[in-house]
Amino acid sequence: MKQTLAILAALCCAMALNATTYTCHLKVVVNGTVSEQDQVKVDVTNNNGSYDLSLKNFALISEGESVPVGNIEVTGVTGTDEFGYTTIVYNESVMITAGDDPQYDYWLGPMLRRHQCRHQNHFRQLIQKSPRTMKKFFHVATLLIVAVLMMTSCGSDEPKDKITATATYTMFFSQDLLEACNVFITYKAENGRNVMEAITSTWWTKTVTSDKFPAEFGVMYKFSTKSDAELIKDKYDLTCKLQFNGRTSKGSSYANEVTIFDASGVAKNKVVSTLEKYSGKSTGFKVTKDGIYSQANNLNYD
Repeated sequence: MKQTLAILAALCCAMALNATTYTCHLKVVVNGTVSEQDQVKVDVTNNNGSYDLSLKNFALISEGESVPVGNIEVTGVTGTDEFGYTTIVYNESVMITAGDDPQYDYWLGPMLRRHQCRHQNHFRQLIQKSPRTMKKFFHVATLLIVAVLMMTSCGSDEPKDKITATATYTMFFSQDLLEACNVFITYKAENGRNVMEAITSTWWTKTVTSDKFPAEFGVMYKFSTKSDAELIKDKYDLTCKLQFNGRTSKGSSYANEVTIFDASGVAKNKVVSTLEKYSGKSTGFKVTKDGIYSQANNLNYD
């Protein structure tokens, strides 16, 4: 019969998606004392966004000996998707049933919620069989009340490569444009982070990578025009072009070239009004983990 072990427990698993069995490093911390085990198997079932975790035949290592606890079951836990992985955090009561490992004669977990007199009868039997076993039973039962169980560095038995997306921005500016205004670029950097740069040459390029999907890539451009008094030419050739080249680690690719503006022979008194039409606008694209690209000209650059 299933019993509930009323303890505070936190089970943390970082895992690749769509796998069911994980090999984990298990750490048990009790009042500052750490017990660790390698190669612990954890079964995970994905129920459309919620997860069931099962740790079979769990035995706590205490004072160099194995103390059989049982099967730990956690159901209906939500996961957080980030960087191509799903992180599960659980901080509630844990369901424990008896294990089936034949090397153990008893399982501690199911005993902890039985009726007090049944505990006493079973304790007497344990004392008669082995005073040392009884001492360790009480010791571990006390520790489990305050134990925090953490499974870290979990990896699927069949790990999947992390999927990434990369974009290269290349922009071209006419020399007249740089003489007529100050140009500022805000671009989407790693995982959508916004970075601003001042443009000082007629050619600018940047390559960025993201492992957060859908990945966002793009550029916003601002033109801080100079006053008429600072414009010394009668006419200006104003040109600004942008090239995108994108790809994912799964092999999909994307390329696009955008002419932001290409205005030749703009009169000095028309430079400000011409550039104001384009200042603060942006061009970009998104890509899904499956390599599907789409234009995205309204990304957030704040």
